[in-house]
Amino acid sequence: MKKHILINACCFSLLYAGGCSLIDRDVASTTSPADIDTQVLAELPIVSKAVAEQPYEALPREAVQGDIVIQETGLLADKPGFIGNKMGATVESVIIDSEQGLKTILILVPVDPSEVDSIEVVDRHNQPLTNVREPKLIRDYENNNVGVKLFVSPKKNLDFKIKLRNQD
Repeated sequence: MKKHILINACCFSLLYAGGCSLIDRDVASTTSPADIDTQVLAELPIVSKAVAEQPYEALPREAVQGDIVIQETGLLADKPGFIGNKMGATVESVIIDSEQGLKTILILVPVDPSEVDSIEVVDRHNQPLTNVREPKLIRDYENNNVGVKLFVSPKKNLDFKIKLRNQD
């Protein structure tokens, strides 16, 4: 029950904050949760599926340090199509350039690009990755997400997290 209520609240806040006309306060107060679930799944399949499949503790978390808001993707792997357990971050592609000795990993994170000022890539223990070139932040306002390009050694598999910072 707790998970169902949280999913409805999370989906409702995503719809309402995004300015979606599908559900507004009047409709939400007169519509059953099952009908809202059906509408949400029909209108926002990717976001709804990502939220619905996550346990309570895996939903996106924000940490505030002074005036900086930090969101974290959760653990990601360098495998194309890998979807993280927080924020719906997706590993879009992994390209190995053996001539340059470089593996380029493109990750898409469904977050408003205007809310990300900087990024940090860390390992599973929240330690900065070593032997990694400076990651590149790509703001995609048209699709309302951010892309992160990582440049790492092609010789090893990599598990990592991305911390998104917003200076308020």
